[in-house]
Amino acid sequence: MARPLKDQVVVITGASTGIGREVAREFAAKGARVVLAARNARALESLAEEIRAKGGRALPIPTDVTDFAAVERLAAAAVEHFGRLDTWVNNAAVSYYATFEQATLDEMRRQVEVNFWGNVHGFKAALPLMKATGGVWISVASALSDFAIPLQGTYCAVKHALRALTESVRIEFKHAGVPIDVVLIKPPSVDTPFFEHALTRTGYLPKPVAPVYDPAVIAKRILMAAERPQREVMIGGAAQFFSLVHRYAPRLFEWHQARFGFQGQMTERPKSADGLSNFYAPLDEPGAVRQQGNAWKASWVMWLEEHPKTATLAGSALLAATAVGWQRARRR
Repeated sequence: MARPLKDQVVVITGASTGIGREVAREFAAKGARVVLAARNARALESLAEEIRAKGGRALPIPTDVTDFAAVERLAAAAVEHFGRLDTWVNNAAVSYYATFEQATLDEMRRQVEVNFWGNVHGFKAALPLMKATGGVWISVASALSDFAIPLQGTYCAVKHALRALTESVRIEFKHAGVPIDVVLIKPPSVDTPFFEHALTRTGYLPKPVAPVYDPAVIAKRILMAAERPQREVMIGGAAQFFSLVHRYAPRLFEWHQARFGFQGQMTERPKSADGLSNFYAPLDEPGAVRQQGNAWKASWVMWLEEHPKTATLAGSALLAATAVGWQRARRR
């Protein structure tokens, strides 16, 4: 059983920027004690200072999630400082944009090391500390856990792997009676510095695929999952739509991606393969949540989830109206 947010101790990897930074702010605002992990020590410290200035409690620990010993120290420090672990949010990730032919083997391995093994390291380190007391494990994956798009083959492969891993672990925990809920969050495109920081071999600066959501939308859903865990959470109507098209009309999906999937991920701004990137090393930046600041602030799918009675009434009214219309059409 998950604790109320105000009573939780939460570890967040990838907390220096984007979704992770916003999630940390929101957890702290609800009274949770947060342990902040990322490679960028400067960004972590600025976030911790911001949280403390508002009366929150934060512990910044610079951590490279590809180093299991470092992640074990992170988990141990959380328990030593705050007494226990309640929720672990695996959010750290890096990205590159290239076709399979363009991508180097080193780049592909690096993405697996961070995006997949970083998750494994987090959960492995947390398990012995949470097994008896219970809690929630959250992997911030992607809508790309359900389907794949061009230029991000390894990224998509890793997100598919995370979905399989969390499902397998969830079943094992049920079998063994381990009181840990395992949650997979599948966000759509989000307005964060993630794309600005990506390595690219396309010659152009990447951008998120429209529609683009504000990080606060994702953070809100992660906090809901930490208090009321669900198996998988797909955020955004567009992501759900593409998932359905991919499942039931795969040839149509592939045609659409071949036709529009490349330019839909590229801006017109040039960027070389050796341009600004955090792919191999952290950037010495203060940390930011958003890149553009003009993304969608809400998701109608989330609104329906948060207002189930209204959604049920609306759905019933729609079905009734459809039935009446169908009956009238038959009489004509």
